[in-house]
Amino acid sequence: MIVKIVAGSNDSFSELYEKDQNEYIIGVDYGCKILNDLDINIDLAIGDFDSFPVSEVTANLYHLHPFIKDYGDLEIAIIEALKLDFKKIVIYNATGGRIDHFIAALNILKKYHHKNIVLIDDINRIYVMNGIKQLNKDGYKYISFFAIEDKTTISLKGFKFDLNNYILNVNDNLCLSNKIICDATVSTNKPVLVIFSK
Repeated sequence: MIVKIVAGSNDSFSELYEKDQNEYIIGVDYGCKILNDLDINIDLAIGDFDSFPVSEVTANLYHLHPFIKDYGDLEIAIIEALKLDFKKIVIYNATGGRIDHFIAALNILKKYHHKNIVLIDDINRIYVMNGIKQLNKDGYKYISFFAIEDKTTISLKGFKFDLNNYILNVNDNLCLSNKIICDATVSTNKPVLVIFSK
């Protein structure tokens, strides 16, 4: 099953959405309005609904939370999604608008890096990887890697700028805006943030 979480920031879900046979849709706060406007069934509506009244939301299940809480609405949605039997979690509409919410979304990727979670919009696809992985362009022009922990060893082969056992630290931007040439392989000893961009 693919869990699709639709947040309420700048909407790119409307143009990216393709229905999967086995999907579970979670609407987060204003994301519920986006889904309702598209006439897409919401399996679970989550939020404090400070940006859109819950009385106007149509969903199968509701998870209402107080405005004052220890987790943001998006992380609460992730916590609920992790209870499901899923293969992949895709987060939409969490990269535009407020920068603090975008940073929080990146922190979620890093915090739950051992899960298969992808953050996507009309320009970017963002996730965390660790170990050895082969990568394809998949329609993207650029690819960047950022360390989550200091002393991360990264090797790149098949890129415009290859690396061999480079020590990538948290504030190091050396791996910004690289390009896949062919048969690209990445190897790391710790989790890294991967950002594909068009």
